[in-house]
Amino acid sequence: QLRAGFRVDWDASARDTTTFQGDIYRGDSGGTVTVAGLTPPTAAFVDSDEEVSGGNLLLRWQHELSADSSVSLQAYYDRTSRDTVQFGEDRDTFDLDLQHRFVPAQGHELIWGLGYRYTRDDADNTFTISLHPDSRTDHLFSGFVQDQFSLVPERLKATLGVKLEHNDYSGFEVQPNARLLWTPTPRQSAWASVARAVRTPSRIDHDMRINAVLLPSSPTNPFGIPIVTSVSGDEDNDAEELIAYELGYRIQASERLRLDVAAFYNDYDRLITGRLGEPLELLPGPVLFQEIQFDNALSGETYGVELAADWRPRDRLRFQLAYSYLQMQLHSDAGTAGEEVAETWSPHHQGSLRTSLDLRSDLLLDLWVRYTDAVPALNFLGVGAGKDIGSYLTLDARLAWQATKQIEFALVGQNLLDDRQLEFAAETNDIPKTEIERSAYVQLTWRF
Repeated sequence: QLRAGFRVDWDASARDTTTFQGDIYRGDSGGTVTVAGLTPPTAAFVDSDEEVSGGNLLLRWQHELSADSSVSLQAYYDRTSRDTVQFGEDRDTFDLDLQHRFVPAQGHELIWGLGYRYTRDDADNTFTISLHPDSRTDHLFSGFVQDQFSLVPERLKATLGVKLEHNDYSGFEVQPNARLLWTPTPRQSAWASVARAVRTPSRIDHDMRINAVLLPSSPTNPFGIPIVTSVSGDEDNDAEELIAYELGYRIQASERLRLDVAAFYNDYDRLITGRLGEPLELLPGPVLFQEIQFDNALSGETYGVELAADWRPRDRLRFQLAYSYLQMQLHSDAGTAGEEVAETWSPHHQGSLRTSLDLRSDLLLDLWVRYTDAVPALNFLGVGAGKDIGSYLTLDARLAWQATKQIEFALVGQNLLDDRQLEFAAETNDIPKTEIERSAYVQLTWRF
């Protein structure tokens, strides 16, 4: 990919700051994908060469009304174009945001804002992936207000806020949040929060159709002829809902050691999953046809804990440790599929350790070890399965030499413990499982 960009910042006056920036890019990418069809070959693995291009412009103006008040206005335009063997799309997005921060009373800091987004797309449909209609324009209106105030000076703060939104898919949405921050000492803090969030339906959830083919050679296809599974959106889909609860604690145990712990519980409702349509139907070819439609039929809970530590035993040595545990419990309505599979999409345990060592004043060594628990690589439609993604341990390394104040050379190696490993499986059958290879590259950074 070739990319070029610019950014200009200037102060029009002592109270006015303006930023203008933009990017333009063009490139090629690709991979092995499945192209579906109703006539032989009903499914074929092909090398997809994607052409991608686009650009964007951003203009932001900020004005200081007073020491305690400021207003900012931002306008953004983005153009993207993507052409693949499965699907093509051109998309234009225009976004406008206004924010105002001020102090309405002693101990309060209020922020409010308004936003508008315009999106238009034009799709180049194929039998494998298509949008109906093939062109659509959407409008998104939003507004928010948030107040941060002190309940006990220098000890207890509260934050209350709400975001209001109107979109063309699910209509009007309300997303409130509340947070408490307690700092009993300068070295300790604890917080608690509750919030409601939504994921509004997308163009895919409403208008997309994906046709995948399960070949007779698959162990999950006992019929001896291909099975075409047709996954379609539904214009009646509603927004997915989340009620999130969080507790956290941070302590600066010493000048060289900081510890963080956070626990969370998430309650989900109206999650989108697949509902089976009519029983298998025999079509010419011959092929069997199975309809699957998106539906708000999944609910459930997730909970877990996240730990982090930052330890600097020496001025030139630093360790950063992170660990997370996640448990998912999902439930679906009768006639839908997905809760058992969806519960396996994320690993239960993940951990990492990053080490930074200054070998010399101009030579830095970074090591990053990551562990990820096993993930069963099941197909989310329930129409196919593959081998599990086993647990794995990876090591990345970076050796950087600061040749001058302006120039830095770095040698980077990734996935050094194995020549290749499986880390991901697609949710549908259209992308074969692909292993990530060991890699290395040299980087030159010039600051001027």
